[in-house]
Amino acid sequence: TGSDPSLFQFDVMLSIAVVGGFRVDFTTADGTAIAVDGDYQAGSGTLTFAGSENETQSFTVVVNRDNVVEGDETFAVSLGNLRGVTADVAPRIQLPAGPVFGTILNDDTATVTIVGPDATPEGTADAATPFEFRVQLSGAVQGGFSLAYSTSDGTALPRDVVRVTGVPLATGLPKASATSA
Repeated sequence: TGSDPSLFQFDVMLSIAVVGGFRVDFTTADGTAIAVDGDYQAGSGTLTFAGSENETQSFTVVVNRDNVVEGDETFAVSLGNLRGVTADVAPRIQLPAGPVFGTILNDDTATVTIVGPDATPEGTADAATPFEFRVQLSGAVQGGFSLAYSTSDGTALPRDVVRVTGVPLATGLPKASATSA
């Protein structure tokens, strides 16, 4: 929720000293989070290590905020293209075997409300009075959804309610109506 992006910082630490240092590239890749859909900003770059024991280099991935209810999403970050060391030293620098993942936690919510009609006189035996109820959704929901609905008599008698009609309630602004005799 909101408009300011979140920053995911990834730290890459060198466990022991490497004489002369080295460079290694990082890159992001889509998981369930998709960069072209605006979930996060894809990135790549080079980290330069001086070679000191416990040295840490960091990079940041920008995660965009939205106002869509959706599941948690992930993106991957990988290291590769080790360079700047001799051929006999390179095999001794172990990079992660696979990617690490950043998880974007959904923090959005949507509310479904039902807006009923104002008090309306009932119909007659010859002319029914329709009652329309609006179902409203406060925000977008990824993938959509549908809701089942039903009516109950309340203080109306079963003979007062002639029929209930409606369309499946989905993420648009569906309508349901009840007709009274």
